[in-house]
Amino acid sequence: MGAAHAETVTPRSKETIATRRTRQVYEPSVASAGMVLTDDLSRLARRAARSGIFCDFDGCLAPIVPDPAQARAVEGAAGALERLAGRFLVVAVVSGRSVSDLASRIDARGVRLIGLHGMEELREGEVRVSAVAEAARTAVERAAARLERELAGAPGAVLERKGLALAVHFRRAADPEAAERISPPALVDRADVAVGSPAEFVALLDELAGSA
Repeated sequence: MGAAHAETVTPRSKETIATRRTRQVYEPSVASAGMVLTDDLSRLARRAARSGIFCDFDGCLAPIVPDPAQARAVEGAAGALERLAGRFLVVAVVSGRSVSDLASRIDARGVRLIGLHGMEELREGEVRVSAVAEAARTAVERAAARLERELAGAPGAVLERKGLALAVHFRRAADPEAAERISPPALVDRADVAVGSPAEFVALLDELAGSA
């Protein structure tokens, strides 16, 4: 649900972009945006048998929290996904988490779980890993060891090892912006823009699942 596009995002512009997108997509008080969204959902529902629904876990089905291990899907998320899976050609949760981690947080019949942004998938209870990604495992471990050394100078920054991927979190630092500024340059170029709340997103899934 939603379109991806390339855009240059500076730290100062993130809040503006997030606010603009929230108003366009989720604010029911904005009549024009509500009409556009309703039209989009109706068109998508009419094409359900040949369409797919793909969503993230963190920030879509679950709130962003300081400790990723504490993230939980909002009430109704699994049920909404299952209803969609009964109508659409494919419904999938695509996450930066490992697929094993993802499976422990969302259990919805008929919904495909994709981990590490496509490098892993859970099929019939078995984790299947991209051969190309698997070949890079040693390089990922080397990068993790290097990052751990370099992040020693960024108090509060936490390195999360995901097997074939790495993530660095600044949310638990006393001053997240300061920790980010003194982190290794390779970590600074990221732009996570949250749109709406998980409760609002799941409400949209429910609306879509019940559309004629």
